[in-house]
Amino acid sequence: MSRFLTKNGKRIQTVSSVMLFGSFLRYQEIELPDRHNQQKAGRIVASEGKHMKKWLGRWMALLLVGVILFAFPACGKQETETESGAVVGAPDPEKTYQSTDGRLYYLSRDLSRYITISAYTGLSVSVDESAVNESVEESLRELAKTYATLSSTKTVALNDVVFCSFTGYVDGKEFVKAANEQIEVVENGYEKIPGFAEGLVGAVPGNTKRVTVTLPKDYSDPDVAGKQATIDVVIGYVVTPTLTDDNVKAYTSGEYKSVSAYRKYLREETYRNMAVQALIDKIRESATFPDILTAASEQCYKDLVNMITANTGMTYENYLKANEMTDADIRDMAKESYEYNLVMYRLVQLTGMQVYEGDYYPRFEEFVNAYLYQQEAAGVTITREEAEKYVNENRELVISACLENKVFDYLIANNKVTKK
Repeated sequence: MSRFLTKNGKRIQTVSSVMLFGSFLRYQEIELPDRHNQQKAGRIVASEGKHMKKWLGRWMALLLVGVILFAFPACGKQETETESGAVVGAPDPEKTYQSTDGRLYYLSRDLSRYITISAYTGLSVSVDESAVNESVEESLRELAKTYATLSSTKTVALNDVVFCSFTGYVDGKEFVKAANEQIEVVENGYEKIPGFAEGLVGAVPGNTKRVTVTLPKDYSDPDVAGKQATIDVVIGYVVTPTLTDDNVKAYTSGEYKSVSAYRKYLREETYRNMAVQALIDKIRESATFPDILTAASEQCYKDLVNMITANTGMTYENYLKANEMTDADIRDMAKESYEYNLVMYRLVQLTGMQVYEGDYYPRFEEFVNAYLYQQEAAGVTITREEAEKYVNENRELVISACLENKVFDYLIANNKVTKK
């Protein structure tokens, strides 16, 4: 599941909750038996991480490390055997452990001093089915783009992506000009000028198409804001997203054999995720956080700002402008992310959840497959052994994904969710 920030009606994906949840375990080492001696179990399904906007989620997870370790430095190890296999990691709210060789294993500090949760069962939330369907179709459109076809002759249709150049006029005077612009031909596909993207339907590459629009009243140039404009567009190439049953079969390694089957899976997962998101938000809103977290949240914000400037090569102000965000958005992200982590891990403690080998290795395979896919998409060739080594070095994310899934199942089973 991913965290979203809503700004002016636009949904901005900010942080993968798996990455956030995993940040609690960052820099901790989990002792596992040799995976090659373990029997693989469970289904391997297409990883949601394939659709993830990667960089911000990872950075946020990393930057939270220092703050989290500052707040909860004590970790521990538990060695028990059960029918499900050896314990991989289990928070213990009562004791503080540290291994004799100095390695850290998992969080065991009692979090009750950092967060008080008034209720986490018997809650009622509702899920908007139209939002579920919209999210599913958006995911399918994004997947279709990975199997797109490129044409310099095809007539533009809805859902195509075009590469074009254009010049706009108001009262015969030029007010905008762009070259090699990439525009998705969907409603408000070009947010600066509503109606422009939709007006490209029917355009033929190489020919000029004139689109007439009314500029928004808050358009960046006040001299033309609210006025009627004509925009002459020349399409260079048309990219048509394509998604077939064979594409889905290949993408999911045979797990789903048709678009309709994969759509059904996405709908079920999205409904579950939105329900859990609503429940966690309700728990977080009613929870109390002591003043001690104010400084931690502020440090989280500062670390995020520093990482943005260090890793994008942009000034913080230019980054905000390019992503249509404000400083308040970043502060809200930091605060919400920190609180989300606390809620999730406190729920793990309150419910006594643990991760066993039977939980771990199927998810390990998912992460390996997702990393292989990510590298392939980036044009990088690596072996499966290299991917396994990478995931093993970041095994805390796999463990946190297992714990998160257990929390999700618990919340769904112990609360009421209705459709609206």
